[in-house]
Amino acid sequence: MHICFEIRPLTSDLSDRALDLATETFVGGSSLHRARGITLDEYRAHLAPFFARMIAEALSVIAIDPDTDVLGGCMIVTDYHTRLDETAAVNPRFAAHGAMTADLFRQYARHQPIEPGRIILVDMAAVPPQNAGAGLYQSMRAAVHDIARANGLRRVVGELSSAATQHVVLNRLGHKKRAEVTFAAFKHDNEFPYRSIQAPSSYILAEGEL
Repeated sequence: MHICFEIRPLTSDLSDRALDLATETFVGGSSLHRARGITLDEYRAHLAPFFARMIAEALSVIAIDPDTDVLGGCMIVTDYHTRLDETAAVNPRFAAHGAMTADLFRQYARHQPIEPGRIILVDMAAVPPQNAGAGLYQSMRAAVHDIARANGLRRVVGELSSAATQHVVLNRLGHKKRAEVTFAAFKHDNEFPYRSIQAPSSYILAEGEL
């Protein structure tokens, strides 16, 4: 049976369900998490406080079946400047990912000043495998862009770690690559934590106009 999902703003009453969906999707499908052996429980515990803060910004969306209330996807968005200002302690299990993301941030900052209220970061986009190919990612992106424009933001950036997302954002949406870290060459604490990732070959930060 075909399900017709609606794209809606993600409100706090659905935050827990969206967190469950996002973490289950990422732990199972993210090459970054598989490479580090991250479990669902530790990822959920690490993400929860950041997730709640991002939901409170009212820039995120969900895909929901209006008849059954089933969630089909979510896209979690934050003001890029707010993300840079985060000072919460980092779980050592996620330190390598944090260092790689910081590298992308530094590269991007050389290209574009990062001011509050100007740039959104698509922090997470989760579409479970059973809903792949239904166009939910692009539909949620369009809704997120509309919300951001209505709030006065002008640019959007995204951290792209999968080949599928890189294809959609760079080729279909026409966004530009502004920063890149090669998995095989990235070194953290005298280790190469992501050397096992074969495809894609790199972690990319892409930018587009809203």
